[in-house]
Amino acid sequence: MYVEADQRWFSIQAFSPKPGHFVAFFDVISERKAAEYALRESEQRFRNLIECNNAIILQIDPENGRILEANTAAQEFYGWTHDELCAKSIQEINPLDEDQIAAERRAAERKQRNYCVFPHR
Repeated sequence: MYVEADQRWFSIQAFSPKPGHFVAFFDVISERKAAEYALRESEQRFRNLIECNNAIILQIDPENGRILEANTAAQEFYGWTHDELCAKSIQEINPLDEDQIAAERRAAERKQRNYCVFPHR
């Protein structure tokens, strides 16, 4: 509950230990609410950065090559919907053989980089 007069957020818990009586706990949670808001804002900025980017961005599971996420530029480039892209693996859109693709993913993990550069169909 937000109290405008105090400009603070409270978590309120109340119970009745016996008829005619009640106990209420007021916990100030303004810091937590501010952190939640900052996190939501940060996530929205990140999503906008990815979605509004003209670069093709795919998030790929390094273990198996499955496409986990694809931005709008990737959907437009490949001609598939988000769901169609996320139902595929990188092996399905990459002309390298599966062993070469796996080697690239392992190399990226060993070098602790978060990207791979591949030719695509």
